[in-house]
Amino acid sequence: MPGAGMVPRRACVRSCYRVAVVTLDEQELWHGKPSLKVLALDALWVAGFTLALALAVSFVFAPAMTAIGRISAGTAEAVRDNLPGLRFAAVVFVVFVAGSRIARLVWRALVLRSNSYRLSN
Repeated sequence: MPGAGMVPRRACVRSCYRVAVVTLDEQELWHGKPSLKVLALDALWVAGFTLALALAVSFVFAPAMTAIGRISAGTAEAVRDNLPGLRFAAVVFVVFVAGSRIARLVWRALVLRSNSYRLSN
């Protein structure tokens, strides 16, 4: 019988949904995942943005409250009565905006690490 004892170069694999052709002499040359070093610049950007936002809110808060308080006597009294709540709102704003950027960076890192690449012949 011609070709007896020879291993076929391709085999047909059947599943319940599709037919796939698998090469039997395929070798994996490299297998890896992307490095988190790719996100290092983005992490620096997020850290810088968070620091700049916190500093901007802390420096702008007092002059903004003073300017709003000068509009009328009623607004001056409202600002004076609600100053602790307004400070808390400013802190919540910084935490929310910076936290959303940090959360997006963490999500991108998780997505990046979930990919896997394989190089074969």
